[in-house]
Amino acid sequence: MKTLLEVLQDAENRRVAVGHFNFSELTVLKAVGEAARELDTAVVVGVSESEREFVGVREAVALVKAMRDGGLRVFLNADHTHSLEKAEEAARAGFDMVVFDASEKPIEENINLTQRAVEAMKSINGAILVEGEVGYLHLSGQAFDPATIVATQTALDVLGTARVGDWYGMATGRLGYAWDRTLLYVKGGAAFIRTRGSVIDACQNTAIGCGNWLVSTAGSNTETTWTIGGGIEWTFTGNWSLKAEYMFIALNDRDGFQTCGPVTTPAGGIVAGGPFCFNHSFGDIHTAKVGLNYRFTNF
Repeated sequence: MKTLLEVLQDAENRRVAVGHFNFSELTVLKAVGEAARELDTAVVVGVSESEREFVGVREAVALVKAMRDGGLRVFLNADHTHSLEKAEEAARAGFDMVVFDASEKPIEENINLTQRAVEAMKSINGAILVEGEVGYLHLSGQAFDPATIVATQTALDVLGTARVGDWYGMATGRLGYAWDRTLLYVKGGAAFIRTRGSVIDACQNTAIGCGNWLVSTAGSNTETTWTIGGGIEWTFTGNWSLKAEYMFIALNDRDGFQTCGPVTTPAGGIVAGGPFCFNHSFGDIHTAKVGLNYRFTNF
């Protein structure tokens, strides 16, 4: 059986794609395998850090090995791995590829961490492929209740905050048209966005206009939604290419999610009628990326 690198090089020469599909349950993995057998094609299956915690690292390797023993050309990717420890664990277990994701770090630190990860994993398995990750979505905002403000007030009474992008992920497919050294493509699929919200009322000074109730609630939610977009990629020399991409993420969850908590007086007494709940909702997201890509043909 060819290595993953050989499969990817062959796909590039034939100008076809190799599908990548994440799984967290056996039914999804079996469906991918059946489709790959029917189409007589190689495929990559992936498990993120959280999916590996659920499925099991060695269990995922064993499942893919069983599929290979059955004649399928299936490769295993440790998707979005954020620590060197988890990356080395995947390499030792027998994964074919690791996406080492330090994208939340400053770019210089990201490069240094990724380089260390490549060296460490290559020392364990010289044939393993390593992909870095650049790009981080982190949107935040805050608001307060203006009805609680009076002329003499110097502190906020009710403060609400919302944040999008502690992490996000996409499971997408791409369809494009290539000519010469240029590729135009459309892209779409599922998106997974982490959202957080909180409401805090900590002002106790009624003399300056604050209310006499105190509350603190916080919560988070993972939104599963759809995304669509497109882009252009141009290879200008050797292994180097320029890429520009736009993606629309439908996060207009008008229902949102709730955070609830008890309300107390400044003296510590519980206010009757609780818990009190607050709704948090978010609007759609538009992303634009411009990047410089390098293809490691010998990795």
